[in-house]
Amino acid sequence: MKKLLLTVIFGLAVSTFLFAQVKPNNSQMEGKKTEKSRGVDANIVAGKTANSANHKSSVVQPPNKGAEQSRGGYCMVLFVNWTDYYIDCYVNGYYEGYMSPWGEASMTVSGGNTKLYGVAEFDDGSRLTWGPDTKYCYNQEWTCDLF
Repeated sequence: MKKLLLTVIFGLAVSTFLFAQVKPNNSQMEGKKTEKSRGVDANIVAGKTANSANHKSSVVQPPNKGAEQSRGGYCMVLFVNWTDYYIDCYVNGYYEGYMSPWGEASMTVSGGNTKLYGVAEFDDGSRLTWGPDTKYCYNQEWTCDLF
C-alpha cells in the first residue's frame, strides 16, 4: 500500500513538472511626455532605414514561415497600441516598424534579453515615449500594451 501511494505521489509530482507551461511575458507601459529636444535619444540605436541587400533586420524568420529552429530560440513580440497616436516601435534600439492608432504590430526576434521601446512624435516637436522595457524571453510570446 505504501509503495502504491508513493508511486502515485511521485507520478503526480513528475507530471506536474513535465506538463508545466511557460507563462507568456506581458507588460504594460504608460507613455511619458517630453518637450522639444535636439538631443539624441539613448534608447534608439538606429532609426528607419531603407531596404537594402547589405542591411539585415534584427527581426528573425519564424519557424512557422520556413525557418529552421535555432538553438538560441526566438520570441514573438506583440506591441498593442491603446492610444490614438502613431507609434514607432524599437526592438533592442533598432526601428522595426510603426503602429497605427489602436493597432498592433508583431515581430519575431532572437531569444534572450529583449528591450522594447515606443515613440510617438508630435508636430510641435514634443514626444511621448514608452519604456524601455527589457525582459528575457525564450520560445514564447511577449505582449507589450502601450497606454
